[in-house]
Amino acid sequence: WVCLVRLEQFLREEPFQREHGMDQEVRVLKVVKVGSFGNGTALRSSTEVELVVFLSCFRSFQEEAEHHHAVLRLIWKKLWHCQDLLALGLEVIGVVQGVPDALVFTIQTMETAEPITITIVPAYRAMGHSIPNSQPHPVVYESLIEACNSYPGNFSASFCELQRNFVKHQPTKLKSLLRLVKHWYLQYVKARCPRAMLPPLYALELLTIYAWEMGTQEDKNFRLEEGLTTVMELLQEYDLFCIYW
Repeated sequence: WVCLVRLEQFLREEPFQREHGMDQEVRVLKVVKVGSFGNGTALRSSTEVELVVFLSCFRSFQEEAEHHHAVLRLIWKKLWHCQDLLALGLEVIGVVQGVPDALVFTIQTMETAEPITITIVPAYRAMGHSIPNSQPHPVVYESLIEACNSYPGNFSASFCELQRNFVKHQPTKLKSLLRLVKHWYLQYVKARCPRAMLPPLYALELLTIYAWEMGTQEDKNFRLEEGLTTVMELLQEYDLFCIYW
């Protein structure tokens, strides 16, 4: 989408106005597409995009925790100075509480029938200039433990490239199964039970990959309908599973 290209370019190039109490300049080091768009399992009808923005002002997990909401306000203010995005019909929904909290807004374009919902999460670039398929240095995890954050998962965005690549480099047919599971989940589960406490899509991806690994011993030739059936059966025993990446 053209609007995403404009958004990423704007975030990288336009300067931030520093918030009170922040002694470091705020500039974007890297913008990463995560979620279904990032790992190549997005549905054609999908109009939701997740972006992780790595920022220079975060030099540690502690600083990220301290300035997270201040940076969300900075991004909010910055968006309102982008005339190209405003012309596309940008509408900020606001800061949405989550793990971690994020800024959510919509853009209406000529390319899509429905508005595109974009979620932005600022993060500390803990892995630095990582090499694809490489593992972080143990010091990264040591500093994560030392941060002692009381909300598990609050720093997950710092490892989004590892999470994305874990799914992105899976076999093509497994990605087809992931899209089939997501279609069923969104159309026949979430749409009919909007108030139910349902698992996030990434947990569903992990469960599907687990079912493929255990059920086929990672065979690239399997039947999609059998894979979907297996995932449905596993979900019936959700309380027996601890899904993590």
